[in-house]
Amino acid sequence: MFNARSNRLPPNFNEILDNMIIVKDGIPKISKKLSFDLNKYSIVSKAADCFQACTAMAALYWKQNLPELEINTEIEYWKNFKKDTSIRNIKGISLKGILTNLDLNSDANQEPLDLNSSSPKNFRELPIPLEVETKLQFISKNPETFSDLMPPFSVDIPIIQIAIYDDMFARREITGPSHASLISRVDLVERKITLINPENCNKDNIIIERNMDMKEFARGWFVTGNLVIWVYPQQLEKKFVFKTGSTKIKKIKQEKIYKYIKENHI
Repeated sequence: MFNARSNRLPPNFNEILDNMIIVKDGIPKISKKLSFDLNKYSIVSKAADCFQACTAMAALYWKQNLPELEINTEIEYWKNFKKDTSIRNIKGISLKGILTNLDLNSDANQEPLDLNSSSPKNFRELPIPLEVETKLQFISKNPETFSDLMPPFSVDIPIIQIAIYDDMFARREITGPSHASLISRVDLVERKITLINPENCNKDNIIIERNMDMKEFARGWFVTGNLVIWVYPQQLEKKFVFKTGSTKIKKIKQEKIYKYIKENHI
């Protein structure tokens, strides 16, 4: 069992890293970029609520790209959601807290995470499950390579991936809290991953995307078991109830995304 918070890199980590960065046959070397208006929909994290901020932006991303979804678009609604939900704790987001508050479907071959040895225990179970509150579905994945992050970008509307990693350990190799960011782009040529980090904003509280070296990111990602959480609307699983006036092309795009998710998340 992998200890998700051991923060000790194995002696062969450089070899593991080389395998993580390898380009797989048939996989694009550069992904498309998330189409998301951060000037309009930035949800900034000021404390230990980065996962809630990412969840809120995931909902707004889907609503921006599929307006017919039944998702609230008011920024104040999502700011209040971020404030009221309590996966957070004083040491940062807790992996155990996330998994307690999400009914995650995971890969069948996923190695179990040891969450009890070092995860903070001062989290609270949410009175309203996140799936009910957000109308989103959450799927946990443990990609072995950066190439494995590419396929969710291949559909017409890329599937949101929230990366869970230790940002402090990534940058300084000092044990820190778990952190959450949206993956906006993957570039295997320049070996860069672009993150929408809810803590990285300007003076106007607009989030600035951050390009991170894959080797740097991999250190912090490895110690959380390479955890990524796919986020998509629950309506996709119902093949959508289309409102009057929805176009055929929109329905085709939605069904393609639904088909991809069903084929790849189990």
